[in-house]
Amino acid sequence: MIFRLGVIMLLFSIAFRSARTNCLDRNGLPMRCIPPFENAAEREEVDATNTCGSPPSLYCSLTDTEAECVTCDASSPTLSHNAVYLTDENDNDNPTWWQSNTFMTYPQELKSNLTISLGKTYDVTFVKLKFYSPQPRSFAIYRSSDFGRTFEPWHFYSESCSYFNLPQNDGRTPFGDSEAVCTTKYTNMVPLSGGEVTFATLENRRSKNTFDSSSELQNWVTATDVRVVLSQPNTFGDEIYNNTRTLRSYFYAVQDLSIGARCKCHGHASRCSEDLVAGLINCDCEHQTTGRDCESCLPFYQDHPWRRASEGGANECVRKFLHFSVDAFEQCSVDTRVVLNRKHLLVTNPY
Repeated sequence: MIFRLGVIMLLFSIAFRSARTNCLDRNGLPMRCIPPFENAAEREEVDATNTCGSPPSLYCSLTDTEAECVTCDASSPTLSHNAVYLTDENDNDNPTWWQSNTFMTYPQELKSNLTISLGKTYDVTFVKLKFYSPQPRSFAIYRSSDFGRTFEPWHFYSESCSYFNLPQNDGRTPFGDSEAVCTTKYTNMVPLSGGEVTFATLENRRSKNTFDSSSELQNWVTATDVRVVLSQPNTFGDEIYNNTRTLRSYFYAVQDLSIGARCKCHGHASRCSEDLVAGLINCDCEHQTTGRDCESCLPFYQDHPWRRASEGGANECVRKFLHFSVDAFEQCSVDTRVVLNRKHLLVTNPY
């Protein structure tokens, strides 16, 4: 009885989903559909290491050497530069920013990590940083596709790629589909503030024009978490004099972190929504698919293996029918009559 009720509920769910589908073309046939493009980092929490203000500390202007140094205090609403300002609403007229400690640690390296969990698998188009300080001399962007358990590099940036033990790649030839290269782009000291860094996941990739047929490239753009590793600040080279004001003028400061992406549903959903009970973001799967990313077929819709949708077709999951031959049906009927007959004999003549 419970099993039959479960089947009825499943079929009702499928019927409901079919009734509200947004993944049909004008002729009512299944087509590939994708969730809207969004800033996946908006309002998300960022874990930042080496943030200024605990304890309160002074930092100085790099452009105005006559200006008084300012206090960074993590406990003060007006003096803090905590990581929450990385993904808040960006206002150029009244900027807020995250800020690291200063280079008072010299000659030790000044490093900081910015890690953001997206809470769901996404297809990432770009990662964009807007700096309030000069852009770093060396930094890198990493991704995780297993919710932060492991990270692998997406791109390295350095004035000298030897810092990462990598050759400099000027992009004259296409990059491999999953090759993390090092470039000198975005590593200039100028501008001293307001510089923007944009890493585009498909830029100069060998198979970018045949994305649907490259599983390697599809995996390359997939991320659940993004990490920015700031390794070397840009300086005028005067830190060697160990002047306190000079060292206090070197730090990392990022005004905005944004991640242009789509919720990853393999072409089988037009939107994602939050499960308020579990607190998880899931695809609203169609095409008889299921899972957080629509990565498998529903029960009874497994007539052929699951496939992602593409421009060439929706690759929807199809109802699986059971086929019986006449001989098998007749044999089943005979076996059933034998069982029933034996039951009758046991009841009428137990001895």
